[in-house]
Amino acid sequence: SPNVTLRAVVQDYLLPTIAYFGGSAEVAYFAQTAESYRLLSRPATPILHRASLTVVERRTGRTLERYGLRLEEFFGGLDHVIARVVEEHLGADVAGAFDDADANVSRTLDELEAKLRGFDPTLADALTGGRKKIVHQLEGLRSRFHRAQMQRDRAVLRQLERAATALYPEKALQERHLNVTSLLTRHGRYVVEWIHDAIDLSTNDHQIVYL
Repeated sequence: SPNVTLRAVVQDYLLPTIAYFGGSAEVAYFAQTAESYRLLSRPATPILHRASLTVVERRTGRTLERYGLRLEEFFGGLDHVIARVVEEHLGADVAGAFDDADANVSRTLDELEAKLRGFDPTLADALTGGRKKIVHQLEGLRSRFHRAQMQRDRAVLRQLERAATALYPEKALQERHLNVTSLLTRHGRYVVEWIHDAIDLSTNDHQIVYL
């Protein structure tokens, strides 16, 4: 629509802008409306990517370090993080038993399928459906084990929930929800300088800042 197409050029005419720092959506918008600047003989405002970053505060950083977690793992959801912590730290013995069961079931079914294939291929084909059900049952039981382990270790669950809320609130990047006011309140006005000094303004990659 005309409003969408002309908004940027009219805005820059009324309020001249030296440069505009925006996210991916804003940069894409200006790229789509760049032709209106040329048609109206207006100088296009330089469009620059703003820094994309996640701030990791001390308590959250300790949780990540304690369980060997990375920020990217929280992008897969809290259940994924819980599964890894349970499997590698809280319930490694039981997790190992599940791994053995998976391997043994797969090997046994492979042997059975080979024998059935030589006897009656239709029976071997029928085994495929049975295999999927067995695997599904084992996966479901494993998920129940993860939840049960977390119920026993409620303190760990709370730590992981707090970390997920801090790093990936409402399943979105932290920068979509975190207001700098909360950082100023907790860390003082110098936090802005710390963040500025910690990031690389020449890259568009997502960065991590530890406070």
